[in-house]
Amino acid sequence: MNVTQRLAITGAKLASRMSRLIGKQGQNLPGTIGLRLSPGILRDLSHQVSQATVMVCGTNGKTTVNNLLADLSEQNGYRVVANRTGANLTEGVAGSYILASRGGRIEADLAFLESDEAWARHTIKHLPVDLMIITNLFRDQLDRYGEIDTTMEYLLEAIERKPDLRLLVNGDDPLCVHLAQTSGRSFSTFGITEPVLAQTEETREATFCPVCDRPLDYQFYHYSQLGHYDCTCGFHRPAIDYAVTEVDLSDGLSFKLAGQAYTIAYRGFYNIYNFAAVIAAFDLLDLKRDRLPQQLQLFLPKAGRNEIFQVGPTRLILNLAKNPAGFNQNLHSLLADDTAEAVLLGINDEAQDGRDVSWLWDVDFERLKKTDVKQILTTGARGADMLLRLKYDGIEGRLVLELRAAIDQLLQAQPKVAYVLVNYTLLQPAHAYLKALAQRSRS
Repeated sequence: MNVTQRLAITGAKLASRMSRLIGKQGQNLPGTIGLRLSPGILRDLSHQVSQATVMVCGTNGKTTVNNLLADLSEQNGYRVVANRTGANLTEGVAGSYILASRGGRIEADLAFLESDEAWARHTIKHLPVDLMIITNLFRDQLDRYGEIDTTMEYLLEAIERKPDLRLLVNGDDPLCVHLAQTSGRSFSTFGITEPVLAQTEETREATFCPVCDRPLDYQFYHYSQLGHYDCTCGFHRPAIDYAVTEVDLSDGLSFKLAGQAYTIAYRGFYNIYNFAAVIAAFDLLDLKRDRLPQQLQLFLPKAGRNEIFQVGPTRLILNLAKNPAGFNQNLHSLLADDTAEAVLLGINDEAQDGRDVSWLWDVDFERLKKTDVKQILTTGARGADMLLRLKYDGIEGRLVLELRAAIDQLLQAQPKVAYVLVNYTLLQPAHAYLKALAQRSRS
């Protein structure tokens, strides 16, 4: 490592420490500084990983999948580099390697890197990616990504940069399967092979065949466009390599994959896909996996993904809801929870969220009428838009513009269980405030 690279790493680590002192996560800034001072530093550090590098993409679930892969690998004795904070542009990925380096060296067996779909084509140029996981493809941030076909083009461009790249995709998603087939690369699939949820009408992202544009025929849906599909042109759901069966949602998540039973104390049917992706990746990478059932059973959510906070008599459940598919699944979880008495819906429109909030009209908020929720609050820069959206479904709510004030008001009635569903830029401040309230409550 030359003098320039050493200076870049030193300056980047110093910036990270300063960033953390003012309450930031401290991963993007060191990456920005490191790349500015030494443009080749990401390439040099990333190629020191000895065993495999995995890139995780997809609209929903990539942070959960990426962090699970990293955490479970470390528990099984592997040395890991990962961008666990969700900093998923090139600068965030570079920051992960820089902060993990010691004396300019990376001592790691595996790298797990969540990547923004639109940015993967830029980041992957610097990385020796062996496996790309694609969790799903939904509409998200229309003003930034455009429609889904644009996102697929970005991902195809990324895949084309790595001739030996393998793919692991959601076989229940016709868009993921079409992308994998179009790429011409070897791919494996994970999916759920039996109907589990009630068949309801909701906005679906892909009602037409991605090959011929005719309407897809579904034997059953799971949610959005995920399910068992085929088309008269011959396009169809492939045989699933890592097939989930015997799903039971009565007490957490219970299912079988490859004959192995898994029971996980976690909410949300959609998370079965995340766990299936992790189990499949461990197999494809030939990693130690004998203890996976026990390790997943002890899994606890992190960083606001279905994270639970106890504040006095109230149990608050915080989760990210940033697009129609994700929001509808959050509402499905809320519908299944007969203890829920209050909900806070937070919507911002900063650059990371997407300025266009028209997607709110594709969410089935009418489901809230079927719950026992007595109090609904909205907050955030577009909290008024959220309140108007509820009004058109005949649902009464109340706007509290400031996030902390909204959480305080949510707690005033001391509901037994309350849900806090927010989009991207509200997640970290909501997490920080709920964590502080929970700590104060315990003391």
